[in-house]
Amino acid sequence: RAFPAADGFDLPSIVGGFLFSWGVGFLAFVAPQGIGVFEVTLASVLADDAIATTALLIGGYRVVILIRDAVATAAAEVIASRRAGRAPARTD
Repeated sequence: RAFPAADGFDLPSIVGGFLFSWGVGFLAFVAPQGIGVFEVTLASVLADDAIATTALLIGGYRVVILIRDAVATAAAEVIASRRAGRAPARTD
């Protein structure tokens, strides 16, 4: 397990809660990609007492994914701009 705070959750609860929460986040048209709605719904499904801590744990995972996407996009833009600066290769 990557997160010791999640050790108390069994696998069927996590999988079922994830699917249900993803559906609720998908239907929340005011939140892009269910941001915030998914985390709070999953935390309320999994945890009885520490909803805020569990939502923060789940939200932290989303932050890691967003940072990864931002770094990958920035790297792709740098590579594309460097390739655009070169003269195209002759093919004749």
